[in-house]
Amino acid sequence: MSIFAVLFALSALFPVHVLSRDLDPRVPVEIFVMSKCPDAAACETAFPVLELLAISNVTVDYIAKYNAFTCMHGDSECTGNMQQLCARHVAQQNEQAWWRFVLGQDATQKAIPTNGKDCAEQSGLDYAQIARCLADGTGERLLKESIGRAASVRVCCTIRVSL
Repeated sequence: MSIFAVLFALSALFPVHVLSRDLDPRVPVEIFVMSKCPDAAACETAFPVLELLAISNVTVDYIAKYNAFTCMHGDSECTGNMQQLCARHVAQQNEQAWWRFVLGQDATQKAIPTNGKDCAEQSGLDYAQIARCLADGTGERLLKESIGRAASVRVCCTIRVSL
């Protein structure tokens, strides 16, 4: 069954609202993970994000403790979280490249964050820009904001779809 058929079937059960042309008509999909959690890799690989990017606005936020960036799988996970956020920041509208970066890190998850450069090259992103984002404090700011958005989430991988 195609995603369009699923969304059409769901529209029979839920109210449908016409969005203003000024608003993004894509379906918001929020994914909450920890970059080094095995559940994140399984979830991000199984969920068909690349196929859904045209009709959905996918965001990923990271589950961690805000104080001094405490990540369940250690400091390397916090760095991996920031790498993925910086990859999104660098990719801007090239969501396909950003998601390929995330999937690349998932494929060699135990190597996060040392796999960042290879994943950037494989996804067509400039790692020098990602490294600059990490070094200039942007990555830290993005992670703080992300942790704030994920504050109520306790389980990796949580997916929230807003219809």
